[in-house]
Amino acid sequence: MRQDMRNQAAEGGALRALGAWTLADQGVVSLGTFLTNVILARSLTPSEFGVYGVYLAILLTLNTIHSSLVIYPLTTSSAASSPSALRGAATGSLLLTAGLWAPLLAALPLAGIAIGHRGTLLPALAVVVCWQTQETMRRALMAGLRHREAVWGDALSYLGQALAVWLLVRAGAAGLGNVFWTMALTSLAAAAVQWLQLGLGDVTRTRLWRLGCDAWRLGKWTLASNVAGILSSQLFIWAVAGFRGPAEAGALLAVFNVLGASHPLLFSLGNLIVPAASGAFRAGGPQAAWRTAWKYGRQGIGLAAPCLLLLAAFPELALRLLYGSHSGYVVLAAPMRWGALAYVFLFVGQVFGCYLGALREVKRVFRVQMLGGAIGLAAGLPLAIGFGVGGACVGLCAVNMGRLLAGGALSYPLLRSQVPEAGDLLRAVSCSLNAGPRT
Repeated sequence: MRQDMRNQAAEGGALRALGAWTLADQGVVSLGTFLTNVILARSLTPSEFGVYGVYLAILLTLNTIHSSLVIYPLTTSSAASSPSALRGAATGSLLLTAGLWAPLLAALPLAGIAIGHRGTLLPALAVVVCWQTQETMRRALMAGLRHREAVWGDALSYLGQALAVWLLVRAGAAGLGNVFWTMALTSLAAAAVQWLQLGLGDVTRTRLWRLGCDAWRLGKWTLASNVAGILSSQLFIWAVAGFRGPAEAGALLAVFNVLGASHPLLFSLGNLIVPAASGAFRAGGPQAAWRTAWKYGRQGIGLAAPCLLLLAAFPELALRLLYGSHSGYVVLAAPMRWGALAYVFLFVGQVFGCYLGALREVKRVFRVQMLGGAIGLAAGLPLAIGFGVGGACVGLCAVNMGRLLAGGALSYPLLRSQVPEAGDLLRAVSCSLNAGPRT
């Protein structure tokens, strides 16, 4: 019994250490992105910052395609069973990433021409290539639960990016082209560091073909889910920019950037829950996967909730501290409150989404995202067009609440006999969706 207790204590310590390094890594990524956006918001005009926001939304959309077809299959695969298998999977994933560049790079110029900034197309193309290369390497490390090693390259990429952008601003050279070249170069440097940490392995044509088939089998549903997710997130920036002008889009990005202070917790949940719960599922089935997902999920929610409540209570203070007391963004207190509420729903829904993703229940994830996309089109889009930043934040709140309810309802059939806290929560969500007259 004592030996079992020692083993459990050691396992618990290892899990806590893994969770800490996961949070540290995502904290580095989110902090670098956050600082970059704050620096640009304070130095660019609202219209220029809005154009940057639209470009950023386009880049994130292109990265969503890569994430769906390459990153998700890599993260949930059994490649981490041995270092050599992981290196082979990383090499194959890099080759699949390169295969995506042709269609992605063909789409970006069309978007750049549409927003009238052709001069920034070349550096934007470089960002796509370098960003996705580095993302593949860091995710391969995470698939092997090597988050501690991933921190160093990510710090170089994202904190280095923020420092370089600050230096550009000090030198009076913070044009969008220079900013994008900076993002590309820091990503490339980080990819080199993580390549040295991980190494690349041999991959045969047969193995590459199997990786591609597996990626498409899973990724097509994940891609459909993420496209639906775009309809309830990036679409708001596009709609506000198209119908109310780039300055309004810049204001919406300013709100999203403040909410992004919670991204270290939010994304670290996904980075940790998906591979960890996927491994638990292979070892012990859906119940073991949920225990792992909920263990990390409730910790993340417990840390995020007080921060979001403070942000909802004192939105003007947060805006003044970040953008300056004379900034035009200080008047966005009401949208900020709606955004904070939207993120509360987002955090809880993230646990269900990651759990379903870890089980490779891609069709269920697709249904969750389709509901969010439908709410985004039916309610969020008209609100964003009609009321600008405030309407977009209200729409985001409705989208995330819908995703939370759908994720809980679709997880419930897998967890009817689960631990009490999970069963009670899921039963309540399921009953709320099924309430109403019966024929």
